Amino acid sequence: MIDRTTPASPNRYRLAEPEIHFFAPKSTRLARALLSAPDRTWRQRDLAELTALSQGLLSRLLNHAAGQGWVQGRRGDWKLVSPDPLLDEWVKADDWTKRVTLRQYSSLSSDFPAIARQLAAKTVGDIAFTQWFAANLRFPYTQAPVVSAYRHQFLNADEQEALHVREVADGGRLWILVSRDAGVFQSVRNIDGIPVVCDSQIYLDLLQVGLRGPDQAKALREWKGFCRT
Repeated sequence: MIDRTTPASPNRYRLAEPEIHFFAPKSTRLARALLSAPDRTWRQRDLAELTALSQGLLSRLLNHAAGQGWVQGRRGDWKLVSPDPLLDEWVKADDWTKRVTLRQYSSLSSDFPAIARQLAAKTVGDIAFTQWFAANLRFPYTQAPVVSAYRHQFLNADEQEALHVREVADGGRLWILVSRDAGVFQSVRNIDGIPVVCDSQIYLDLLQVGLRGPDQAKALREWKGFCRT
């Protein structure tokens, strides 16, 4: 038998919604934004402006987060209600080796604040410090073994010369991190003139690298000012 009746609408069948990868590198911009201001009520357009995510992707991510119980609200008043479960799920999904490329540089100086200030002053482009050095600026717990910072690119020859550093395979006191996604530069704060990534990013960056990183991460998260002050 052949059904020759004309459908009432040309769109008889609804296509499946795209699968949500909430913790894909670009999508984590939303989690980072929400955790950077856990007490804030967000308009969706403000989230879109901060994260540079399309309205379509942002809507799908917010609806997914609402379904998980992490946020509540509507288009004009989204609010984070379960920060710890959100961060815990981000930790489970995070893969440092896939989202970051690392190069190490040796320096004769052991003055980490001086290395950081020179790096910020003598290189061009976005920069944001993370891991032990950044955590020590927020809530000191362990001695920082290195200075690590995100940039869009590694140090070129002129920058290495200006900083008196050279690239090494291991044991460098300066780590430059290049992320797969520029969202790591979102919600950066300045502490005594030094740009630092948000607390949730510091926490994630400390968990997978050894050198007492997890100890510092745990102390930072248990601090009452975590993601707040």
